[in-house]
Amino acid sequence: MSEEKKENKFLQNILQNLKAKNNGLVLKALQDAKQRGSIHVLPGIIEALLQTEDDLVYEEAKSILFELKASKAGEVIIDYLKKDSSAGHRDILVSALWQSSIACEEYLSFLTELACKENYMTTLEVLTVIENMEGQLNDEEVLECIATINESLENGGDENKIKLLTSLVEVLELLRP
Repeated sequence: MSEEKKENKFLQNILQNLKAKNNGLVLKALQDAKQRGSIHVLPGIIEALLQTEDDLVYEEAKSILFELKASKAGEVIIDYLKKDSSAGHRDILVSALWQSSIACEEYLSFLTELACKENYMTTLEVLTVIENMEGQLNDEEVLECIATINESLENGGDENKIKLLTSLVEVLELLRP
């Protein structure tokens, strides 16, 4: 069997075990993914995080997400943030974006909308992601994001979240080209 076929079989085994009912198998799959995984197993890792009720599985999956090095991981995480199944875990997924130093400039509008709609912790994580943006931003898009946040601020809400959204506007103003 060629090395490529062995690797594909190994990755398929990881994906299969990530779906297992046995938490021991899931943990082993997560450890294997951490050592030899690829971007192809990332959806399985995220699903394990979203589906588990086991603290060890949750923490191991979260640990992997916080150490991602693949630039394409951002696209996978953003896709999961858009899914209803990620509700209740969006703060962790957004945190994975900045913890792994994934460039998120192309997702600025989506992240801004997420900050306005989601809970305090998710908004805090979005603020951190945007504060750490280093790439070039489109001024028109930044202005649209500021308008989106200002509209959200007009609707009122939790005092602490309002402070975060106000801080987000200030950060966006500083990031304008």
